[in-house]
Amino acid sequence: MDTENKIRILLVEDNPDDCKWYQNCYSVIPGVELSVVNTMTEGVRAVRERRPDALILDHQLTEGKSSIDLLEEIRTFVNLDEIPSVTLMRTGSGPVEDIYTMDYGTAYVWHKDDTGYAQTGPYEVLSLLRRCVPKARRRRRMREQGIAVPRQVGWAFDDDETQLCLISEYLAKYVSWEQGDMQHVYVAKGIQHQIHIGGILVELENKILPLLEQEFKGATRGTIRKGMQRFVEAATSEEERRTMMADYSEGERRALRVPGEKPERIRSGRTIRPFICHCACELRIMYGWRAKGTGEEETK
Repeated sequence: MDTENKIRILLVEDNPDDCKWYQNCYSVIPGVELSVVNTMTEGVRAVRERRPDALILDHQLTEGKSSIDLLEEIRTFVNLDEIPSVTLMRTGSGPVEDIYTMDYGTAYVWHKDDTGYAQTGPYEVLSLLRRCVPKARRRRRMREQGIAVPRQVGWAFDDDETQLCLISEYLAKYVSWEQGDMQHVYVAKGIQHQIHIGGILVELENKILPLLEQEFKGATRGTIRKGMQRFVEAATSEEERRTMMADYSEGERRALRVPGEKPERIRSGRTIRPFICHCACELRIMYGWRAKGTGEEETK
């Protein structure tokens, strides 16, 4: 088989049942070569010696190590944007763990259920990695040819449904909700700093939408907005959405009375105001911020 269509995957997993599950599934798929190791030490050695195309990592490894430790060690001798990885994380792990693994180049984080089994199967993981590997190979070839490689921000996907799911989950990880008794919100039709989706005013502050467009390069703005709407609908109640819809309509009505004037400020005791969490790769690199909730102080 053409080596360009073949994918060599390294699974680092200490659960024998999970290992057997992946081995049984991938053994019958043409063009998939799966290697399995059980510890971080073996995983680092395998990456150094075999240079796989992609990684599937259990987050909690033996030796008191995690997938983050493994990625930290690997990146001392290889560019992580040339080896996409998927992390399988036990349910109950917080967003900070998700953020850190994604900060180290993980293409996606899937959580395990209470029984310890991943909520998604080997075929879904393989489908995701198949989309990432060609991009990783291009980056490797560019470096070998001495071509400057732009900073890796995210992995692009072409499937609309996948994009919607990933955008919604991305927001769930990277955006915090702040609720106050008296919040002020600017509302007006066409104002750039806000976007109205699903009856909710999301204050973008010129950050969320550009970051999503950068993260999901294969997505149209319409798809991004649908993903944001899915997130908002999952994070709020119908009553809250109705309240925000009324606020939006009233503010828009006032603002349009006098064309050209700045929109009026309106008050709402139930305004929900999302704000950007100091999270992971994009904001850390762009502004030098630290991930919120990690115990680290913000850098100025």
